Amino acid sequence: MDNPTEQSERRRILIEERRMRTYHGQAQSSIDEDRGGRFAYSGSSTSVVGSSPISYPAQSAHSPWHHDACPPEPPLGFSVQETEPVGEPYERGIGATAPSPSELSAQAT
Repeated sequence: MDNPTEQSERRRILIEERRMRTYHGQAQSSIDEDRGGRFAYSGSSTSVVGSSPISYPAQSAHSPWHHDACPPEPPLGFSVQETEPVGEPYERGIGATAPSPSELSAQAT
């Protein structure tokens, strides 16, 4: 048997054919073909907005947004992590059980 195609070429063709068997492969292969009218293929590849990192231009030194106008905040003098727990004892898990709906309705009347 004399086969002129290389093994790597056959592998590449099989990968391409396998890719075309999925919905994703079909969609990618025809992404620019099914558009018509003003959305017709213009020769450039399709790009997705937001797929690359954003790079903003640098602000000039005289711009009001170049530096933060707010001074650094002084410490509060207490830890915000050490706050008093709030809520009913059953909500905080201190041994009490939640009142039943009948108890709640009795308290409301």
